Amino acid sequence: MADLVSPYVLQDLFLPRAFDEEFSDQLVSRAAGGREPFARKIDLWWTAMMIGVAIGRRTPMPSPDKLSKFNTGAIFSRDPWRVANLELVALAEKGESVIADASEVLAIGNEYAMTGLEWLAEELRGSAQPILALMTEMNAILPGEH
Repeated sequence: MADLVSPYVLQDLFLPRAFDEEFSDQLVSRAAGGREPFARKIDLWWTAMMIGVAIGRRTPMPSPDKLSKFNTGAIFSRDPWRVANLELVALAEKGESVIADASEVLAIGNEYAMTGLEWLAEELRGSAQPILALMTEMNAILPGEH
């Protein structure tokens, strides 16, 4: 699995600075057993990416001055399955040649995450209970019967 992750180790992962400042404290736990829906920012980013994939839209990355780096691709070594899934998303989007370029694969993931983060911000803004709002609204965009 290390070979799968190694091309991503030096890649950076971002959240839009405005989103990070407004929502991260509500969504990402800082302590074990916290009430926030995500244990780590990578979990938030991943969920946002999957929301973007479910919606079927990629949003261009904001300018670098509007981004907050929250980690590097080294975080994927804890969950190497994420790289395989990320590559499958990129493969479906751009074809087989994209797999040779980790930065392009991650760029696709980041653009889907930006869509998901915009969606999350719209759904959560003003919510007194972000966990409940998140679960309810995510259910609405998932395919299949609910």
